[in-house]
Amino acid sequence: MVAQHLFGLTEPQLLLDVMLHLGTLLAVIVVFRSDITGIVKGIQHGLMSTTTSDRTDVMYRRLFWLVVVATLPTVVVGLLLKDFVDSLFGSPILVGCAFLATGGVLWISRFAKHNDKDVDRVSVLAALLIGISQALAITPGISRSGTTISVALLLGMDRGLAGRFSFLMAIPAIAGAAVLQLRDATDFPPEVWPTVAIGTLVAAVSGYVALRILMRIVTRGNFSGFAYYCWGIGILTLSFVADW
Repeated sequence: MVAQHLFGLTEPQLLLDVMLHLGTLLAVIVVFRSDITGIVKGIQHGLMSTTTSDRTDVMYRRLFWLVVVATLPTVVVGLLLKDFVDSLFGSPILVGCAFLATGGVLWISRFAKHNDKDVDRVSVLAALLIGISQALAITPGISRSGTTISVALLLGMDRGLAGRFSFLMAIPAIAGAAVLQLRDATDFPPEVWPTVAIGTLVAAVSGYVALRILMRIVTRGNFSGFAYYCWGIGILTLSFVADW
């Protein structure tokens, strides 16, 4: 949205937006392919059963159900409040303020302690709270990954698991957003596809690199440092809007 105002784009670039989502989704799938494979195998061995001797299958089945629970708030908001959410994208001032709010959430994550909860110790309530934070992050300028990881850390989740859980949640969220947008899509002229393809590729590659770096930062406990970046971007956005 900031880019739309920066480059003077008055019409929403729906096709590009959808394809950038899918490029990001591809990056998430590649980076977390081992978790996705583990979940699929766990499902194949019986979604509801915990009698298997393979503890890994049990763990991945539980992880799957936690992701399902965490996704529910986003589904509710996305389906019932879609028009309201779309209206939020008309205010660059809101985006700037949301950047500042994201910085605050990230900064608070530095107070997270005793981050030792593995999948077995993460409660359904904790998954739901993380899911609510993802639903709130539908607001433009609120970082989905920043908010969900911060909440997970504050709830005592293991740092590596917090990052993995956040992006496993992102898979249905991003895919769902793309589907909702495609419902409003119309025919696009062939000449736009090369540009869209380049944008999708850049989103996938940059997303992959960013995810690798981000997971390393989260694991090392330096996640709250992103607060200063968000505050800076927020101030620049509001300054730009004031001059626009």
